[in-house]
Amino acid sequence: MNDFTSKDMLKLRSCLSLTHLELHFPHFSTEEWDIFLGTHLPFLGVHCISLSSLKLEGQSCSIIEAEILLSQSCLPCLQTLNIEVKHGADILFAWFLSFAFGPQIKSLTLLDPEDWDHQTADALVSYFQRFGGRLEFLAIWPHRASFDEPSGILKYATSLRHLKLYCQPVSSVLTMLYSLPSSNLFTLAIELHVVLDRGRVDTVSNMDRVPYALIDEALAHPRFHSLKHFSLEQCGGGDHAPRSLLTRNAKALMPLAKARRILH
Repeated sequence: MNDFTSKDMLKLRSCLSLTHLELHFPHFSTEEWDIFLGTHLPFLGVHCISLSSLKLEGQSCSIIEAEILLSQSCLPCLQTLNIEVKHGADILFAWFLSFAFGPQIKSLTLLDPEDWDHQTADALVSYFQRFGGRLEFLAIWPHRASFDEPSGILKYATSLRHLKLYCQPVSSVLTMLYSLPSSNLFTLAIELHVVLDRGRVDTVSNMDRVPYALIDEALAHPRFHSLKHFSLEQCGGGDHAPRSLLTRNAKALMPLAKARRILH
């Protein structure tokens, strides 16, 4: 749903069995975003109790009083949450934390948080401390989300099976791998976002600095004993589709992982 308005919210009043909802508001002003967080989101909690998948995509919002949300009902059936906003995620997680049990989120995607501050990061850590054990899938930009390393939150995600990390630059891949806590990961996907001067997108032929041998060594650590699927892709953003960096030549530099047949 694009250009979300109050009238749209009223229409949802009759959708009592609604299970999936995507809200896109690229032109939302700060005031409109505040209204959504303070009024419309709690409305969903009260009237759309069957909602299991929610995607929020927008630009920004300012900090509003979290108390506005505290007395409202949570989304008891919410299992999938996709957040693509630059500000205001701390308010959303504060709302979740205001409930004794909170939503049963199993899949969480946090994209493009390039302007997230430590207040948002702290709210996310607090959420993981209480509810991270429920997560089975997570996709996140660790560095953009004010995390020096993903272990700051992943150590609480004890049930995590599928993890996707967005990294920049190439050198951060090894840092990510070595900082991951012991886990029972089944799938690990890493997507590199590399852009050269003047917006020219790096290509696979220019990715010679990818430390394939060291990545292979890192994946051989016991923490990855349950890993069945590892992918490494490069994306320049925009209309450039991700492309695999695990070419035939690259796989030849990763004999340990190749023998386990986990490279995809």
